[in-house]
Amino acid sequence: DVIAPFDFPVYKNEAELERERQEATEAVKPVLEFLPGVRESVLQDVFSFFDRLDELRGDSLIAAELKSWKGYLDKNRPRSGQLTIKPVVLNSLYSVDSLLSLSDEEIVYLFDPVRSNILRNRLKDFLVSRMREAVISSEALDRIESESVKLRRDGEERVIGKNELSTIEQVIGQSMNLAVDPEYQEISKSLFIQTLQRYIRPNTIYNWSETERLRRLAAESVRITRDEPVLEGEKIIGRGERVTQEKIERLDNLRAELEKRQLLAGETNQVKREVGIALIYLVLLLLMGLFLFFHRSDLYGEFPKLLIIAISFFIVLLCSGFIVGSQEVPNYLLPAAIASMLIAYLLDDQVAIVGTFCLALMLGVQANFSIYVVLLALAGGIAGALSVRKISSRRAQYLPILYISASYLLVLLAIDFAYRGEEITSVLAAAGWCGINATLSTFVTIPLLPLFEYVFKITSNFTLLELSDLNRPLLKRLAMEAPGTYHHSIIIGSLAEAAAAGIGANPIYARVAGYYHDIGKLKQPQYFIENQTGIPNPHNKLSPKMSSLIIANHLKEGVELARKAKLPECIIDIIRQHHGNQPISFFFSKEKEQNPDTTLVERDFCYPGPKPTTKEAAIIMLGDAVESASRALTDPTVSRIKSMVNGLIETRLREGQLEQTELTLRDLTRIGEEFLTILIGV
Repeated sequence: DVIAPFDFPVYKNEAELERERQEATEAVKPVLEFLPGVRESVLQDVFSFFDRLDELRGDSLIAAELKSWKGYLDKNRPRSGQLTIKPVVLNSLYSVDSLLSLSDEEIVYLFDPVRSNILRNRLKDFLVSRMREAVISSEALDRIESESVKLRRDGEERVIGKNELSTIEQVIGQSMNLAVDPEYQEISKSLFIQTLQRYIRPNTIYNWSETERLRRLAAESVRITRDEPVLEGEKIIGRGERVTQEKIERLDNLRAELEKRQLLAGETNQVKREVGIALIYLVLLLLMGLFLFFHRSDLYGEFPKLLIIAISFFIVLLCSGFIVGSQEVPNYLLPAAIASMLIAYLLDDQVAIVGTFCLALMLGVQANFSIYVVLLALAGGIAGALSVRKISSRRAQYLPILYISASYLLVLLAIDFAYRGEEITSVLAAAGWCGINATLSTFVTIPLLPLFEYVFKITSNFTLLELSDLNRPLLKRLAMEAPGTYHHSIIIGSLAEAAAAGIGANPIYARVAGYYHDIGKLKQPQYFIENQTGIPNPHNKLSPKMSSLIIANHLKEGVELARKAKLPECIIDIIRQHHGNQPISFFFSKEKEQNPDTTLVERDFCYPGPKPTTKEAAIIMLGDAVESASRALTDPTVSRIKSMVNGLIETRLREGQLEQTELTLRDLTRIGEEFLTILIGV
């Protein structure tokens, strides 16, 4: 008979516990929060927009340039395309809201007090009516998997169906059937929808953190023990009784309780041993810290890099603690190369080698002060650090397996075969374990690299190679929505890659940046000439000033799209810099031609900058210029292309656009030669 020597609880098995927690979690409905102040905020934004229009209308300088809606219809409507809006009016309107893209006719309508008041009142009535109900973003609605949700509103909670929620797109769709200005339905409807799209916001949010908190609380509320514990003196199982699953669980719980009580007795000795090992680790880390302080003091100014070293050490020591403490797993699997490769790849190989010396000694201490483990860890770690120095392709990621395996084999032959005189078969068996170590270390390091790159904001060639995949969402959108810009970007990528390789810059970075440099054109692709095949040029309806603002705005839009797609900062820098602060000459000249009596300032028709600060950014700027100009050549020959390339490079140099880069005249000559080769092929 087995009798309980003391009281102890009976724990539920994993499957039972997981099932109950899952049921408790699924019973919690998604929590939505209604934000009552959003409607007033949206209305205030709309009123503020129209109030600022009223202020502009009252400005004498602007009022002198305005025409009434009726006057515009009588005089200007028959002559479509004639300039009616002065730059001073456009600049003022742009200062009110830079995201609205309006035609001349829409601007005149908007500045007319009567028509503007009609539009304002319709917007007010529509927003007041629709935003009484819950309006949610499409992204938030897509995240809700449950058919019903819990809506918190005005201090109360109620359960509603998911289909009772409206998205921004649905609200805008409902406005399509609304009569705004019956006299001028088309233009008033266009302005109504544009303004609505600009200012409407969701008034209901999906409180994901609160939902997860409630689900976590529900899961945590599930008890891990059964309701009835085993009491002291209670018979758990009797001699000759059949052993059921329930009795096995009770026996397992008794064994676990006995083991826990036995461990407590030996805890004091274990603490002393661990304190001693910790002091040795501290000395080794201090020695490494002194080396870094004297020879790589720059690392102390960048805490994330020190954190990379610390985390790499922690991963290896954690794995080795399990391996050393296991009787079944041999010490040949101690993964010192993981830390070496991570540090070498993310920082540099010198720091990785010094770190390997420190880590190898720590592993030797862990393995009961084994010099054999120290030598193996040194060989594998240093080989791993040196093997990742110039990896630039996915295939080369697996080369460290060969380097690390070969270094382990040399140590085994030197110690086991030559020094100890062991049989070659045992040496080969040990080499097999070391080969497994090299393979596992490499396969652990490869997925850790992108995680470290993301957390510590490090952009590597592997990240760039992933971004160069033409099936990435942004590039697919570019191909579908702006095919001309897509084709242009692919050619820029080829030009930039060849030029960067020619001058010793990073060709992968240059090529990928070339693919993404014009993604801002996705917002309004029809306004860029390469996408206007078979459609009328929309700039014919706009003033040159408005056109130049739209063209320059593609940089800002590109940065926003890049941040939304979580592109690296180095790509965003090139999106922002690839036009520098050059003037948009075509529209500046057109404005001067149409308004010869108006004093124009050239900087009003310039890209916002900044100028390129890296070689790759300068290459993209030059490539963008020569590729666009090459398409305009009517009779392209080698001499004409060469003259065009050299002329554009000299122009950018003369304008001072390249003054913040480290390019030399020799570099510019080489860039021109590489461009010429690619453009002749095109």
